[in-house]
Amino acid sequence: MQSEDGGPVNGFKEEYDAIYDGITKIIVRMSKGISYLIISELEKAYYSNVVNDGLREKLSPYMAASGALLFCGRNIDMDKVGNLLEAVDIIPDNDLLGTLTYLNFKNYVVYLISIYYLQSWGKEVSVENSIRVVRVFGTSPDATLARFAIDFHDRLEKGEIEKEFLKKREDKRLQTLARAIESTSEVTTKLIISEFERGMTDKNILDNIRINRNMALYIIAAGTLAFAGRDIDTPSIKGLLEAIDVRVNEEYMRSLFSLHYKNHIIYLIGIYFLVAVGRKPEVQSLLDVIRAMYINPDYTVARYAIDLYNKMSTAQKTG
Repeated sequence: MQSEDGGPVNGFKEEYDAIYDGITKIIVRMSKGISYLIISELEKAYYSNVVNDGLREKLSPYMAASGALLFCGRNIDMDKVGNLLEAVDIIPDNDLLGTLTYLNFKNYVVYLISIYYLQSWGKEVSVENSIRVVRVFGTSPDATLARFAIDFHDRLEKGEIEKEFLKKREDKRLQTLARAIESTSEVTTKLIISEFERGMTDKNILDNIRINRNMALYIIAAGTLAFAGRDIDTPSIKGLLEAIDVRVNEEYMRSLFSLHYKNHIIYLIGIYFLVAVGRKPEVQSLLDVIRAMYINPDYTVARYAIDLYNKMSTAQKTG
């Protein structure tokens, strides 16, 4: 049961606080790690031998589209990049699309997400376990990408990646992309934590199931799918649980889906793309971008995402 202010009652407070603290730390680390990984990949591409000074300006929207696809755990191909550009009234240039193929972007993000998912359950972080989780996302497994993500995560935990990001970036186009990614990461973090808290303090759940780590981790499984840009549905949740040898508890499943979680993150990523290419985030433009990602858009979710982004952007400016 809940207290009058909607939070956990005293008998659950200590347990709730421990769960909340542990899970929110993982969410913060995961979101920051994803943003660092995407920015570092875009930075490597910007300063690769393939991209000269004359190309950087022309490639900026193509890089932004690539960043959006990486953000939602998608492989980068020319059709997807072209669709995103057309959604914001940019006619794709075949030569520039061809240049992207030489930049060799890899979908490391889903492997990094798998690491934090494994950690949230206290499971061993290994190439094999990471691949088992990534298969649930519908991604073809790649041991090399898994090893890279594990190494990146280890360097991140040691503070090595953060030190690299304290270095000044002189290229203003890269700075614009980096700011858009970091801003989206911050909003995403707050949203996921808010949704986690909503689930953990939901009256129906507290009335029927005593707060414990297992229910919390069913909720984090939903968040993991959202971070990976996947639908939050029964097969995917069960797949994530089975990937780490956890027997599915139908009572927990019913309670999880009673929360009616939606994948708002994909809409926040769409907003990132609009901001990165200099477009004002509006509902219609966001719906066009989401549709370009081969996702059937939801007006209500798009409206909520725009309102959330505007509210948090205002708070950042006045804070």
